[in-house]
Amino acid sequence: MQLIQRFIKGSLLFSATLLVTGCSIFGDDDEEPKFAELQPISAEVQPRVLWDASVGSGIGEYFSRLNPVVEYGKVFAADRNGIVSAFDKSTGERLWRIDLRESIQFDQATDEGWFSGIFSSPFPARISGGLVASYDRIFLGTENGDVVALNAENGEIVWHAEVNNEVISDPAVGEGRVVVHTGGGKVLSLDAETGEQQWEYEYQAPMLTIRGASAPAIISGGIVVGDSNGTGMVLIANNGQQAWTQTIGKPSGSNELERLADVDAKPAVQGTTLYMIAFNGELVALELRDGEVRWKRDYKAFENMLVTNGRIFLTDVKSHVYAL
Repeated sequence: MQLIQRFIKGSLLFSATLLVTGCSIFGDDDEEPKFAELQPISAEVQPRVLWDASVGSGIGEYFSRLNPVVEYGKVFAADRNGIVSAFDKSTGERLWRIDLRESIQFDQATDEGWFSGIFSSPFPARISGGLVASYDRIFLGTENGDVVALNAENGEIVWHAEVNNEVISDPAVGEGRVVVHTGGGKVLSLDAETGEQQWEYEYQAPMLTIRGASAPAIISGGIVVGDSNGTGMVLIANNGQQAWTQTIGKPSGSNELERLADVDAKPAVQGTTLYMIAFNGELVALELRDGEVRWKRDYKAFENMLVTNGRIFLTDVKSHVYAL
């Protein structure tokens, strides 16, 4: 049930079915969960706290991949409600703070009135995508369907765009654009300078998916992204047209839960090799140019991988850590 509550979103019909049947599809309600035995760890480094600071109220019990980012001699962090702060990396001194719920106002004469987007109600900004630092700016997305660019030096809002789909993964920033992959199956490219939308690509998402969306990657004029159907693809950065697709996770099973095959981990690249992994599929190494499969291995994951020094580090769906 924790897997459903934290990671899965589906139709109201399927949710109602779960409420009626309870946990029967997973086995006996009284069955104790089985956990792998923790192995001893020999610590080679003894860290110590240099400084600490609070940023709002965190994310609470909500699923989120919201992360701090270190750049320009600063540490940038945010909470879910809408507070973004910058701290001196060495001392922890707070350099600026902005509350997005109070900071954007629109022309009162427009059809949308005085407030719009994430600021049109008393609800929190629900920051969930990012933070990402680039071009002397901080980029973030929200579950309410907003993308915001802040000045990294003083926290002032540079631009704000509405994409009408929740942004729950890091935006990709590079080559003069900001690309977001939304939870509703859209990939959008925005001008990094102005926030103006350049193009939109949309795919059909299945009825039931993992709670999340893979962060896109901008590589050599292409946008690499994994979708909730288990597919990896490259879109042409200039126009959003599809260059190639490849199956990473193949849906299989008798019900929607068993057929989950989302590619939620951010694509990783080393040289001309692209690595992608699916929740209920495989770890696949692809040729970046045309998507040709170099090799496959049976690992299942939805968390991001790290590829460095000839190794792939990943955490699978059972919380096992691997170095390949």
